[in-house]
Amino acid sequence: MRFVAQMCYNDSEVIKMESLPKYYARLFSGTTDALEALKEQNYGKAQDILIKAQQDAEELYLQEGDLLDEEGE
Repeated sequence: MRFVAQMCYNDSEVIKMESLPKYYARLFSGTTDALEALKEQNYGKAQDILIKAQQDAEELYLQEGDLLDEEGE
């Protein structure tokens, strides 16, 4: 068993999660970090984390699309 985001998953579930797109994983990670900041009542930090995760995920999504375009050429 592995622990991811304070939840218990079996190995096959972790493997499925690892096969998710990078942009999704980045958003998930940012959301988890923001929730921790909210627990600490650090609302500004939570907001900053979410904004950065959104920006990073968008960039990863665009890069993924560029890679698919290059493969199709």
